Amino acid sequence: MLPNFRRFALSTRAIDVEWSAFHSTNDMWTPTGVVWATNNGPLQVLNTAGVLGVQKPGREAVTNLYTAATEKIVADLAQHLGLPVPPVTLWDRGAAAGPPRYVAVSAWAYDPALTWGQAEPGLTPAQRASLVPWASAMVPFESWIAADDRQNPGNMLVGTDPSGEVLGAWIDYAFSLDFVWKGNHMHDCRVPPLYPPVGVPMADVMIEVADRIVGVENTTIEGIVNRIPSNYLPRAAADNIIHNLQFRRANVRALL
Repeated sequence: MLPNFRRFALSTRAIDVEWSAFHSTNDMWTPTGVVWATNNGPLQVLNTAGVLGVQKPGREAVTNLYTAATEKIVADLAQHLGLPVPPVTLWDRGAAAGPPRYVAVSAWAYDPALTWGQAEPGLTPAQRASLVPWASAMVPFESWIAADDRQNPGNMLVGTDPSGEVLGAWIDYAFSLDFVWKGNHMHDCRVPPLYPPVGVPMADVMIEVADRIVGVENTTIEGIVNRIPSNYLPRAAADNIIHNLQFRRANVRALL
């Protein structure tokens, strides 16, 4: 039995189920002034209920025009499987806001949160080892969704539970799904290296997650993808994502 990987900040736990059940919560968000100089120019936002999030993309002319849809689909699949990807909601900023209009907001994982690059130097060997089950669980999932750019010190966040346990949250999935497949039917999968490199992958954890992936119903995949509005994801890209997710499930399990 896998541990509870979705132990985010209390404010994020409170909205986890709601955000994952619908494509949008219809919240209005205000920038806090915090920005990050990465590919999609993400920026921190705050809603009227005091929930913090990260808007993606934060600027126009990004590499993946379907970034918001990709982030939302990956987050919803992870929630269904019980994996540590923070919940995501879509936000139509309106025509008057200017580009980018159609964005996603990823809920704040931890308070405080450190990137893997920031946290790694201060982790003890025992703390690193405690993250092995978490990282192992993400291996089959990232194989399934074709997340091919994970070896980046900013793609995983580290937090601490009130008990003192070290927690992990995996983020930034713009470069996955149809961005990698580019409209092609691609059933072959590969097992990515453990990210972050905290130890030897746990075979039993990887197999349990792969079995969960195999068990995801076609209707669940279709529901998660099809509820994304066409302004965020064209029909052809949506159909290709559905096809590949459905056909890659067994191949992920076979690899392990």
